[in-house]
Amino acid sequence: MNILAIDTTTKTASVALLKKSKLFEKEISNEITHSEKLLPLVDQILTENNVDITNIDMFACLSGPGSFTGVRIGLATIKGLSMVNKKTTFAINSLEALALTCYLNNGLNKDKYVLSLIDAKNDRAYYSLYKIMEKYDDEKSPKLEIISCINPSNDTIFNILQNVDYYFFNNRIVREHLVICGDCTEKFSDIVQSIFKSNKSFNLYPKAKDIISIYHNISNVCDYMFDTYTLDAKYVRPSQAERTKNDTK
Repeated sequence: MNILAIDTTTKTASVALLKKSKLFEKEISNEITHSEKLLPLVDQILTENNVDITNIDMFACLSGPGSFTGVRIGLATIKGLSMVNKKTTFAINSLEALALTCYLNNGLNKDKYVLSLIDAKNDRAYYSLYKIMEKYDDEKSPKLEIISCINPSNDTIFNILQNVDYYFFNNRIVREHLVICGDCTEKFSDIVQSIFKSNKSFNLYPKAKDIISIYHNISNVCDYMFDTYTLDAKYVRPSQAERTKNDTK
């Protein structure tokens, strides 16, 4: 299967191509130019690897939360490509993808609770808490099942950590089972350490290649398959323009 994946939810836009089990990737690190450079980047990776867009079997992307402009650019591009080529899209929200990428890329095993944090500026973050479990069916390698424990939301980092701490206390879960990951764990390292002193923390964010890896490693792939009309963004919080407009009413 040939898979083309893109991500434009942060300052770094990335494109990945899976061709006959070989993975190729490219990226640019300027959020302002995502709308101008994404399609040329897609064309470049396809041309260099002798793949025509009509030979892509499936598209893949992150659906947010993240940069409002970036999310819209990525989804508009994927929707256009999937509609013209009559293909389906594998799309997963950024917080789930972050948790799964952390699990897959850092040698974690057995059941884990993963707190995903995405920088939302001004000491706030998009966040969600997940439980990730390994499922052994008929295959030799386990597939991952991800369960949402706290719905995706946006809050101050202090409130987030307090909410997660309360969830563990209220459900009598050992806090040592928690892993924290995101693109702002270093930024908030002091307050994270003050509440979750001994827990593992990883500063990372999923790229396009990670979306392809997630597709091959989760158990319920069908829940993440969309067409042009059913694919939608996961913003979690209104944009700054929307908040300003509401404040002036």
